[in-house]
Amino acid sequence: MAAILSTGLLLALGTLPWELDLRTDARAFQDGVGDGQLDANATVEYDTPSLRLRASGGSAVLLRETAERGTANFLGRGNVALEWQPDPRTQARMRQLLLVGPTDLSWIAYAPDTPLPLFVLNVGSPIIGSLNESTLTIIDHALTRSLHLSGSAGFAISGGFSARDQATLPQTRTAQAGGAVSWSERREALSLAIAGARGWISTPADTVQLSATGSWRHAFTGASELALVNEPFVRLNERVPRTRYETELTGGVAFLGGNGVGAQHGLVPTGGVMLRRDEQARRPGTLALRFTLRYAPVPDAATGTVLPRFEGFASADVRLARQWTFLARGSAGYAPNPDPSSARLLTQGGLGLAYEPVAGLVVSAMARVARIPQTEWAGVVTTTLTQIGRL
Repeated sequence: MAAILSTGLLLALGTLPWELDLRTDARAFQDGVGDGQLDANATVEYDTPSLRLRASGGSAVLLRETAERGTANFLGRGNVALEWQPDPRTQARMRQLLLVGPTDLSWIAYAPDTPLPLFVLNVGSPIIGSLNESTLTIIDHALTRSLHLSGSAGFAISGGFSARDQATLPQTRTAQAGGAVSWSERREALSLAIAGARGWISTPADTVQLSATGSWRHAFTGASELALVNEPFVRLNERVPRTRYETELTGGVAFLGGNGVGAQHGLVPTGGVMLRRDEQARRPGTLALRFTLRYAPVPDAATGTVLPRFEGFASADVRLARQWTFLARGSAGYAPNPDPSSARLLTQGGLGLAYEPVAGLVVSAMARVARIPQTEWAGVVTTTLTQIGRL
């Protein structure tokens, strides 16, 4: 009886949309071997006028062709996002992420428009057990219609799971906090933010990072105006058809400290530029474009220390016909003073086509190449099936 009453109360107070995603990857490499990967994920959402809760969980199965490279590896993951608005001027958001299990550290595990990390392996490298957990809380308060204050605090764990895994991939525990003030009016937004982070590494070593950043964002469309201060929450059963088009410039300074092998100290300038254009219409000729170039400190997974780095990444989707889309992806990362175990320059990119015969089913094929620093080629065929419903 209690279960029936609880279910009835949930249905009366809010809606329960759900989404199931199934993704398969078939990969072929230049050495003649291949991998297969299966990703399954389920998401449910609870929504009321003042509370939104989204929870998802799933697993990834990586199948490797030869016994020398391993057989089947299972990675479990969970994600919870909570958004609470106690009054019209205050909003609190919490995000919890957990990934546990064998992890592929090769370049093929990263999207082609994602800059490769400082520590990346080739496609024949062994799988390493890892633990990734992060908790982040953000509170935003509107002093006026245009002026907002926000604060954030979080804790994260990333790296090898066992002591054996940490010999290759050190584990880092990081505590972080920050605050920001932002002003927006029509299609312009200005913000000033300060942040600090302290990391404890299993090597052992520790890192300290303090930063101050200013940014200017400009929205070209009404859909982008809504995202100038807070990223809009998109429900599972909601598809935003409006074009989103915006730019962002950032600049600031960061202080690096800590101890350990390769640790850097002193002030480092930071900066970046971003262009985003999302057009979801299905008519031929529509274009979705994203481009980002930045210079900022990033963590080195091989040592846990933080190093300054240039990063650039871009993606373009061009609708050739109602069911066909051309895909282009690319990224690059350059570290002026890398750790001896890391490469100075890493790049990757790919070209492909996506075919959507019916809503919720996409089949894509892409040729990819990476320089890590030797050149490696791969061909990838991906099938994505999405089913959306409501309880």
